[in-house]
Parts: sequence; structure tokens; C-alpha cells
Amino acid sequence: MTAGTDIVDPCHHGRFNALAGRWQISRAITGGSVGQMTGIAIVTAGGPDRLDYAESGQLALPGGPVLDVFRRYTYRLLADGRIAIDFADGPTSGARFVTLAFVAGAEGAGDGVEGGWSAADLHHCGDDLYHATMTLNLPDRFSTDIQVTGPRKDYRALTRYRRIAGSS
Repeated sequence: MTAGTDIVDPCHHGRFNALAGRWQISRAITGGSVGQMTGIAIVTAGGPDRLDYAESGQLALPGGPVLDVFRRYTYRLLADGRIAIDFADGPTSGARFVTLAFVAGAEGAGDGVEGGWSAADLHHCGDDLYHATMTLNLPDRFSTDIQVTGPRKDYRALTRYRRIAGSS
């Protein structure tokens, strides 16, 4: 990419657009909070260099109820190739969660799979700190690993996404 331009490298577009589709979610939550979430994420084009992410599913708590859960994000491909992820629901709608700069050849978050693209960033929520890592092994899978520490929170959420057949 030439300095001073707003043109995004076509390789970044390819990886970014490969996130569109329907994904089966499996999320394990460990640490101070414990649970297992399963569900579906739907990622759709929301405009140029924008994807809208919506997940819904069920969160099973040990010895407790099964809760219906949902979350929405907006993914934006920035001119420098990074992906900005913003909250798209709740009281923090429109606020930035993380901005990810992917590098090649990283090992997947807990997957033991090499050769993907990985990125990490930090998000401060009051006194709590979220360390978010996303690993892309596209076109069929990706993962997120979010470790949260602080005075109010202490847990890890490892999410694996598998593309639902025919949803590219």
C-alpha cells in the first residue's frame, strides 16, 4: 500500500469479505465465570468495507438455567488493513471494542492450527481489561479468545466458529 492513500490492499478485502456467511458457534467460558454457549452467528455486508455481525444462542450455566443470549457488532475494514470491531447493541452501541492488525502464520487461539492470520488488542471496561485475540483460518473457520481480568471480572471465553455449509 502506498503511503497517503485510502486504498485497501486487495488481500485484506479477501480475508475481510470471507467472514461473511453463517457460522456455528461453540463458546467455552472458564475461570471465575463458567458456562457453555452454542449458537449461530450471521455476518452480512452492511456497506462498503463494513460487515454486520449478529449472534444468538443458548448459554448453559452449570447447575443453573439455560439462557437465551445475543450480541451484535459492526466490523469495519480500515484503509490500513486493520479491522475495527464496534459494539452494535446495548448501552455501548457505537463504541469501539478492539482494532485488529492481522499477521500471517500465527497459531490459532487454542486450536493448535498454524498458518492462519492472527491479531490481538486490548479493551478497557472500567477497571477490567479484555485481551482479545482473533485467529482467521478462512474460509471455513475462525476463533476468538477473550481473557478478562480485573477487580470485577476474571474469566476466559474461547469461541470457535465453523462455517455452515453453503453459507459463503
